Amino acid sequence: MFDAYQEHCDFTYATDTEWDRAEADQLGSDDPSRCWVCTDRDAWHKNPYYKGVETPHPESYTCEEEDEAEWAAWRIAQDAWEAKQHLVA
Repeated sequence: MFDAYQEHCDFTYATDTEWDRAEADQLGSDDPSRCWVCTDRDAWHKNPYYKGVETPHPESYTCEEEDEAEWAAWRIAQDAWEAKQHLVA
């Protein structure tokens, strides 16, 4: 028992990337309603626990017309998905 606990206490991530991904995984499991999570290193990661409609990357949004159309299509898809969830529940 002590060996397992000591191993747990001694564990460190090999790289900053591993640490960042582990944090993103934790944030995603805490809030599965978000498609993207932002870690303390200011890096965006897709939430592996998210089950809704794909959303564009949070920093890809601009005010161009094609982006407006993309967001409008996403809103329609999200509304349809949410309506389906209410029917299933």
